[in-house]
Amino acid sequence: MVMYKSLRVIILTLFVFLFALITAQTTLAAKKPPSNNNNNQNIELPVDTMPGDPDDLHHALETAPRGMDILERSFVQGKFYKSQDVDKKYNLNASKVIHRNPDSDDRTGILRVTHGKNQLGSIWGNVEGNNYFDVTKFQTMSMWVYFGHPQDPADDKTVGDGMALVFQNDDRGADAISTYNGNPAYGETLGVWGADFNNKVIVSSKEIAQTAIQKSFAIEFDTYLNVRKNFDQLNGEGVSFDINNPNSKHIAVNYPGSPKSYEPGVAPSGVKRKQYFKLNHKYGMEFMKMTDSNWHHITIQWNPKQQTLSMKYDDKNLDGTKKATQYVWNEIRVDLNKFELNGSNKLRWGFTGSTGGRFENNLIVFESIPSYVNADLDISIRNNSKNKMISEQDNRVEVGDDLTFIYNLNYKEGSKNWEQILADIDIPENVVLNSATVTYKGDEKNPEAISIDSVENNKLKFNLSRALSENVPQATIELHAKAAKVDRSTTVLSAHARFESDNLIVDEDTPSFKIDVPSLIMSINPSGIIEFNSLKNVPDVMEFHGEISLASGQKFNSKNITVYYDVNGNPSAIPLGNSYVSRAKFVLYVEREKLHVGQNVITVSAKDGRFNRTKEFEIIINIGGGLEFGTVHSEVSFVPIMAGLDKQFIQRQEGWKIEVVDSRDMGQSWQLQARAEKMISSNNDILEGDIVYKDDNGIAKELHEYTTIFSHVKSSENVQTIDVASTWENDNGILLRLNGGSSSAGRYTGKIHWCLVDSM
Repeated sequence: MVMYKSLRVIILTLFVFLFALITAQTTLAAKKPPSNNNNNQNIELPVDTMPGDPDDLHHALETAPRGMDILERSFVQGKFYKSQDVDKKYNLNASKVIHRNPDSDDRTGILRVTHGKNQLGSIWGNVEGNNYFDVTKFQTMSMWVYFGHPQDPADDKTVGDGMALVFQNDDRGADAISTYNGNPAYGETLGVWGADFNNKVIVSSKEIAQTAIQKSFAIEFDTYLNVRKNFDQLNGEGVSFDINNPNSKHIAVNYPGSPKSYEPGVAPSGVKRKQYFKLNHKYGMEFMKMTDSNWHHITIQWNPKQQTLSMKYDDKNLDGTKKATQYVWNEIRVDLNKFELNGSNKLRWGFTGSTGGRFENNLIVFESIPSYVNADLDISIRNNSKNKMISEQDNRVEVGDDLTFIYNLNYKEGSKNWEQILADIDIPENVVLNSATVTYKGDEKNPEAISIDSVENNKLKFNLSRALSENVPQATIELHAKAAKVDRSTTVLSAHARFESDNLIVDEDTPSFKIDVPSLIMSINPSGIIEFNSLKNVPDVMEFHGEISLASGQKFNSKNITVYYDVNGNPSAIPLGNSYVSRAKFVLYVEREKLHVGQNVITVSAKDGRFNRTKEFEIIINIGGGLEFGTVHSEVSFVPIMAGLDKQFIQRQEGWKIEVVDSRDMGQSWQLQARAEKMISSNNDILEGDIVYKDDNGIAKELHEYTTIFSHVKSSENVQTIDVASTWENDNGILLRLNGGSSSAGRYTGKIHWCLVDSM
């Protein structure tokens, strides 16, 4: 007697964190027109002034997405003063943390950088409060930004100047700002770049760079073009940075404290001449949607292995759903030597911004601060009826298929726990939700039921009962559902899921899939799993009553229908009689002599003369009193790994169980055999490695064919249950062997097939 089981193995791995680079683009600081004096002698106290456009600010606050609670200790406002303010009484920093609704449950914190004319703002992560950028760790930053709108709708230039996201190790810390002659430098500097404020004197690029924030890297979001280079236009107000990039609002990157970021130019007028500087815009991208009174989402990822940034701009809709975007920067290499870290791994990060005669409301809402909580969300769908995962390449299900929507929340690291998590899950259309559970890593045997009674407008909302941390690194939410009955092939669109708290917000969309409607529909009773204590309790003949109809509901001639069934690998066919009906009935007879102790598998389907086929039904008949599989965990995994690790064998994670139940006479023996398939990612990439069995002598056996991995002789008259997986040590048993090749980052899945052999 031979019994088989298939086990789906999930490698949650090769977290090669191919976090591409934040390539910013085009120009750096938005500038102000020549009529403004950038030398800061007439600047009002910006924090105390009324907003230049209160209606726009009100609109921004009303439409702002839900974000993190920005606590006072999270961010530090920079301090800078006019040179004559020797007692430093009047901080010129326009930045501020605003709580939209301080008296409500919405604790969204909004960073305001500027909000009126002639302002300079800076606000930085509080390194002492654990808000910093760690250059040694994979990190993701997620945020929303707002740039206001032109004051004159007919003139796109009546807005400015923009903001910059800055990573720095300046000796001034949170007080770092662009300066000129001891004063804060406004306009095109955006508060981070050097100040080109004296066109009458020939200076070097090095001297310009020394007026910037030192030991820094900046991503500028420039909303005002500075393209003046004629002699009579150069007025000492900084008006030339964008000459190399004259077309539009833009994003770009560079090192503000590096002389190479500034290129000198000369404007002659007879024997006279003036000097100006152009900003070198690295990875520049133009024609940006910025000053349109809308919030724009940014996702930034850091790859410490490659020392590169990636960035996506405008990659989400306001409700958090994915949005196709052309603004993508990949693998921007960042030279860490520029920061002079001297062994430290922490960079201060934050936003600077400036305005002149033109102004805008510069605002930021955060979804994640990487040093607080570094976690992610992974969503997948398993088709239980077909025992496979839904993927882009294989995304079809049938009416009535049993589906599980899986939401994995993965805590990686951080200075805080991810706590008080609110789940907000959209249920896809044409899916019937039956139940829901949440399971926490380390307590897999005690899944918590989630009430679905509160589902309203296809939304399921609930609070997770536990915080995620290094001790509880994962929560798995499973929604159990069925593909709804539809009358034609139907595409089920992606549905949004959002998990939010005051210190992290993540969201993702479910994969889209299609529900197919077979032209032939069959029902059969009984179906599913049928249990018998022993073979003698099985009827001499088991009857299965079936019915076949057309999806259209029309009548048909049943003589064109043939029922196909298979009992434990023995196929048969039943042609139906000649009758013109809307429902053709049949009875399937299975004799006891065709069954055996253990698991029996019966498959049933029907087909007409035009090759239209019904869904295949699987009936399982379990018969006790012999040798059989007990509990075999259907989903297991290996330890997550990162590319580049010099490691050949990868151990199993917790959760493996392969039970064999032997209720035969003492002295009987059995063997467990295994065969493993290749591991394949959702993108159909094949893992450069194999699942193998490593014995006690350290010899690894290939599992390309069924291979014996365990043998046992029954030593008692009592029923014996052996969990084969529990007999393995960490370095033997089923392992993943890497073959030294290069595999793409991703989540790889495959199957192990178990074969239980009654060797008598």
